[in-house]
Amino acid sequence: MILRSIVYRFNRPEARRRVAVYAFVAIVAGLMAWTIAGGLRARSAANELVALSDEIFATGENGEIDADRLERIAAAIKEADSELRGLGAWILPYRIAGPVMRIVPSRGGDASEMADLVDYAIDLVNAAEPISDLAADLTVDGLPSSISDLDAILDTFEASDGLIEAAEEAVAVAAKQRTEIDHGRLSGDVRSRIETADRLFETLEAAVTLAATVRKSVEYVQVIRSEGGALIDLADGSGVSAALSLGTDLLESEDAIAAASKEVISLVRGVRSEIEVVQPLVPITMAEVDQWLEFGSELIDDVDGIAKSLQAVQELAGAGFAEDPEEAVQLGIEITGLIDRSKSLEVLVSEPPELRGLPEIPERVPELIKDLGVAGAYLQEFLGFNGPRVHLVLAQDEEELRPSGGFLGAVWQLNMENGRLVSREFTSSYDVDGALGPRSWGSAPETFTLGLGSQVIPFRDLNWYVDFPFAAERLRKSYTTHVKVRPSTIVTINQSVMAKVIDGIGPIEVGEGAQKQALDGEAARDYLRAGVTMTGQDIPATWDEQRYASFLLGNALLESLTGGGSANPGALVQALVEAANSGEMRISTRNIDSVQLFRKLGWDGGLTQYEHDGFYVVESSAYAPKISHLIGRSFDYTTILDASGTAFATLDLEYENPVSGIGEDCRQAPQAEGESCYWMISRVLIPTAAEVTSLPDLPAPSGSIASTVERTPANTARTFAGADDLPFRVQEISGLTVVEPKNSTKIGMSYQLPNAAIQGTDGVWRYDLKVRRQPGTGSPRVNVTVELPGGFCIVGSEPDLSVSHSGFHYSFDLNSDKVITIWYGTDEQVCSDQAAQTD
Repeated sequence: MILRSIVYRFNRPEARRRVAVYAFVAIVAGLMAWTIAGGLRARSAANELVALSDEIFATGENGEIDADRLERIAAAIKEADSELRGLGAWILPYRIAGPVMRIVPSRGGDASEMADLVDYAIDLVNAAEPISDLAADLTVDGLPSSISDLDAILDTFEASDGLIEAAEEAVAVAAKQRTEIDHGRLSGDVRSRIETADRLFETLEAAVTLAATVRKSVEYVQVIRSEGGALIDLADGSGVSAALSLGTDLLESEDAIAAASKEVISLVRGVRSEIEVVQPLVPITMAEVDQWLEFGSELIDDVDGIAKSLQAVQELAGAGFAEDPEEAVQLGIEITGLIDRSKSLEVLVSEPPELRGLPEIPERVPELIKDLGVAGAYLQEFLGFNGPRVHLVLAQDEEELRPSGGFLGAVWQLNMENGRLVSREFTSSYDVDGALGPRSWGSAPETFTLGLGSQVIPFRDLNWYVDFPFAAERLRKSYTTHVKVRPSTIVTINQSVMAKVIDGIGPIEVGEGAQKQALDGEAARDYLRAGVTMTGQDIPATWDEQRYASFLLGNALLESLTGGGSANPGALVQALVEAANSGEMRISTRNIDSVQLFRKLGWDGGLTQYEHDGFYVVESSAYAPKISHLIGRSFDYTTILDASGTAFATLDLEYENPVSGIGEDCRQAPQAEGESCYWMISRVLIPTAAEVTSLPDLPAPSGSIASTVERTPANTARTFAGADDLPFRVQEISGLTVVEPKNSTKIGMSYQLPNAAIQGTDGVWRYDLKVRRQPGTGSPRVNVTVELPGGFCIVGSEPDLSVSHSGFHYSFDLNSDKVITIWYGTDEQVCSDQAAQTD
């Protein structure tokens, strides 16, 4: 009955209308409640977004990014993400009604923009999360403390490709979503909140851009580091000479560094606005960024300019020696550019800006750059851009050995002006003394008199002196006296230098017609050795076949250099620098700055005092035959160090003559040229403080000039100081000997040297041994044995050495000056490990 009554009443029209009204009111009320609740939840989510923003843009002492702050940011992101993602159903009414509500013109229509505002906020959180994760990964171990940490930074970026890509996509979506919001319909309160969101968007967008840029920058910095390492390896110990020669590897390294550095600077310039946006978050100011850009740009411009000028000088000098006047002008411009850039770079690195993170510039760098400028100024001087200059090239014969690389047989006089070789003159060294003769010669040194029997010494023999700067001054003075021309530069060359230059620039064509032939370096040696027949030629009487060959080859070489006919134009400078570095070529100049530079590079052939232990073996042929290049040489050096650092040294020299005998006995007289005996004056230079304890027994050999002189001592070996009248004392052991055909000769001596090893403040001792090489001697075999005091053992060594019970051994071919350094001490563990190695 009750059910029937209810159905009856509901069927009444007025009842149905009342129920419908109630239902509609209920639905509307529900929708209003739903909408209000959604709005409140949206406001709560907005508050989370504001909290996230406040944490990101925190100021004060804890404003910098660190691990703790990143954790708080990550937590705030998760909270905001949770709140925003929970709004989906709650803001459904806004999402449905929004398009309709926008039709109604009004301001403060926050409801119409609600869905888009929430979507914008969600996109921001989506972008913030991967950026936060990347920042956390980068901050785990703190900011990089050294360039080696860049490997870890780059690894992090490479592993974070997904994060960066996700952040980039989210930022792009957020940017698009932001355009959907009608800013004009928002209330003041919502506008202030969206300004916070916009600020967050700008920061995230900048962070994404920076993340991508930083990764690229780190990659380029890695290129700079690796190529810079190659550059340093090439330049280490010979920075200026390496730069001057500018070999292929060096040039490629410089190009890579310049390109990478310019790319980094370009990237930073491109993201300056992004840096400004995130400036509140990082400990760097835009002023610092500008300083970095200015410093980096100037640095790269100067380095790049120097490299390009050096390359241009190489090409112009090698492609015609600036015979063309226009090329000569350009050569002068490039050299001036090299000098100016070097000066600019020297000032820049000497007084760098105070920038946080700028590595300390090594002290030697400004010095090397200054030296490069000095080298450029010398080129300017040498090529005659400061006025006409005269240079002498001394053609030496290493088959008849002298201290500077061979007997001085001929002289080239080169006359330079404005970058061009305007004339050249070739003459025999015998002709330089001219009509003045022996009365104009200087007094001969004792070793010269002992070996050759003369009390005076002519121009052609002035390279007998071991110290080349000393010899060069006498050569310059003698040439000025006899030829009435004062040379600016004097350069020594021999067959080894000629071969190196010819191999560098390409084969040289010599002769005419059917006699014409192309010579490489080794063939040029044979050509000079064999000589050229002078039949029918109008040649001075003082020339022989070897001098004529030297004249023809030298002329052909100069024609190739000045005419630009070489196959490899840039190789000339490289070959000359290599020859100077090897010690085969020596240079003397009157320019004070260049004198100091060449001494530092070891290009002047000058003697220096030994700071520690060392020896320099020098020999000079004493008359014919010309077989110096055939003689085998080996040096055995043994030193015993005591607990106070004193060295007890023994040096044994062995010379082997492989040539078969021609005559019945050895005669030294000049007319005995057919003999195969090797006559020589042996000179050994050792530290000034050394006390010689034994001399070799070197009586004047039968058949020598000295054996005919009554005052010749029973033993020609002697020790004296002050060789070559140098301003410092040079300890020298010298004597006369002969190496007979198919035979060998040994020369032994010993000395003791206090303070040969010095103890450092850390208790470790250091012992240095420098072995110098005489040019023209090939590569003598050197064996070194060092015995330490009892209870001591090796801590370190350069180069590596072999260890045995009898001592520490080095064995090498002496193709350049060598320095051996040993660090030793009494560390029980080290000594125990070494003892185990020798068992």
